[in-house]
Amino acid sequence: MANAEREHPLTPLIAWQARVVCWLSGDCATRRFLSASTRLLAAYPNASCQGQVRGFQQAVMVWKRRSEQERIPNLLKEVSLHIQRLPPDTVRKGNFSARLRGRTFQEHCDLLLRRCSQLLAETQRQRWQIVPAALAALAAADGSATALPHRCFSRAVEKEDFALLLRTAQELADQIGERGYDALLAAVDQLPGSPDEIDFGQLRQLLARGNSLADSAWACEQRLLYSLVYSCLNIPAVRRLSEAFTQRGWPLSSDELTPLVGRIQSKKDLEPVHAWLAWLGSVSARALTPRMRKVLSATFYDRYLPSVQQHGWFEQLAPCLAAARRPKGPDDFRPLLDRIAVYQQLAGRKDALPKSLRKLLGVHERWQREREVLRARRAAGALDAAGQARLQHLENDPGASPDAAKIRRAAEEAFLLLGIESLSAVMRKLALATCRTHLGGLVALISPDHYWDFALWIDAMSEAERDRLREVIAAHDCHGRDYKRHLAENHDWLGQALVRGVDLGQWLAAEPDWVVIGGRTMEIALISDLRHVFLMGAYFQTCLSLGDCNEMSVLANAYDANKQVVFMFTDDDAGRRRVVARQLIAVSSEFKLLRYRCYVNSRCADKVNRQEVETAMALYCGRLAAQCCLELADQGSPEAIGDHFWYDDGERGWPAAARAAWAERSRAMGEMALASC
Repeated sequence: MANAEREHPLTPLIAWQARVVCWLSGDCATRRFLSASTRLLAAYPNASCQGQVRGFQQAVMVWKRRSEQERIPNLLKEVSLHIQRLPPDTVRKGNFSARLRGRTFQEHCDLLLRRCSQLLAETQRQRWQIVPAALAALAAADGSATALPHRCFSRAVEKEDFALLLRTAQELADQIGERGYDALLAAVDQLPGSPDEIDFGQLRQLLARGNSLADSAWACEQRLLYSLVYSCLNIPAVRRLSEAFTQRGWPLSSDELTPLVGRIQSKKDLEPVHAWLAWLGSVSARALTPRMRKVLSATFYDRYLPSVQQHGWFEQLAPCLAAARRPKGPDDFRPLLDRIAVYQQLAGRKDALPKSLRKLLGVHERWQREREVLRARRAAGALDAAGQARLQHLENDPGASPDAAKIRRAAEEAFLLLGIESLSAVMRKLALATCRTHLGGLVALISPDHYWDFALWIDAMSEAERDRLREVIAAHDCHGRDYKRHLAENHDWLGQALVRGVDLGQWLAAEPDWVVIGGRTMEIALISDLRHVFLMGAYFQTCLSLGDCNEMSVLANAYDANKQVVFMFTDDDAGRRRVVARQLIAVSSEFKLLRYRCYVNSRCADKVNRQEVETAMALYCGRLAAQCCLELADQGSPEAIGDHFWYDDGERGWPAAARAAWAERSRAMGEMALASC
């Protein structure tokens, strides 16, 4: 404590806290606490907020005395100007204002004086009590011999931001007892950048794995920690990969680098990335304009990377990424033209080059021949004045004809765009082949835009799920909308349902209803078209979309006999079939009908009333439950059928309209039964 006093005077409370730390954790912890406290106290600014508040407090007392003799409006102007010179944070914390709000000037001065006193007392408490206590607790509790870092507190100290100081201490405390804690304490003050931007937890984990401080700090800035868990790459390898993209004219942001690293789970996954980089190396960095990078990014992340992970797909896509021959000079565009001709052939076009390039080359070659003719005539002494002027114009005016550099820039853009187009064409063919193998006749009903989604969905399946998919499609082809009766894993549940009196004919193949909403006729029906069941997430951009986290749930909805999907359709002005809404329903283990969230197509929401749509769907489901001899239930869960992955977004209570429809249909069915007797 004597040594600490020589660095900065200690308050009695800090001295008492030091004795408590010594009693709790010994001399080492005490030295760490005193070192951190004295550095913190010494770092507080000389022109502190406290001094400014005291100055304002004294000015308020002067204004209060002057108000007995001077005009109040003039004094209010002085108050307002003084408040404007205070730091905004101080004004906000003190709630200082020049507005009287119904008070007399003297009453307002008394209010400002109270607020100054409160702010000074709170600042004193934070500065001399709370913040040192937090450091004392940290030093006493963490069991470390490493000095507490100072840089992570310095910015908050300069601004006297006590909330940030305490939050930083809490962030360090959260790491106590974790592997790499000592390395974290030692590293914080050596970080190449500001420690305020670093997640201490991520930095500690990276240091604990033996990474250097520079690599760990860079990985934290790029938010790579969790991607590195799944990747075969270490941080230096990721940095080299990032630099390779930068050299190609495409510096990756952290949002781009993170998903890329997560996809590289084995050395084999690097091959497609290197092929892409080699392909980009065929053009100059200037060709990757912001607009072009946006197009490339969409293809690379959304299509190319998922596609090359499919078995055998990269071998088919690799020819599209063959790099152009090395040019003879910076303006040599011939190697690019050769590759463009290959792309044109892959796209099935007759011309070897696109029209824009043919036009540029035609002008270039025509004017080049004209220059050569004029030069020959000049060498022979047969060039007149008009010819001399024309030759001078062609040779000296940069805009007189498209030069080789301009053609190369156009060729680079065409090379990239046509390369992407060729990749897309090959991916479509591969996706179509996969769909034909596994989806049978359903392929004819699927839009070509969905081939790729279906192909990746099928590839992500286990072998058991693929067998289940084939069984569903075969049963549907043979038995139509009653196909669920003929699926092997449904037989036990169907038997139980019959015993419980469920009308399976209605449950599996109920007739549709029609309603008019917003002047349009809507059809509501249990969907038997497998295409719509498989795309039930894609229509509404939910997690059931193919390629999303719960994509396999739609296979269970298509297979399981105790689950059904209700759709609402309409025809647009062009006569095209449109999906308006969909609702998942299921029979609980107590053989009652459950409903889940009703999704309404946002593109239709401005043309029809959303509440009317949801009510119409609920009425249909209520009537369906009565027809099937099922009661309505607000809670429960369906019985598991086989080892099927299934996701639901939580049961929803049935609205009063659905219960009324159920009661009305049940009463009508009872009357019909009595009449038949």
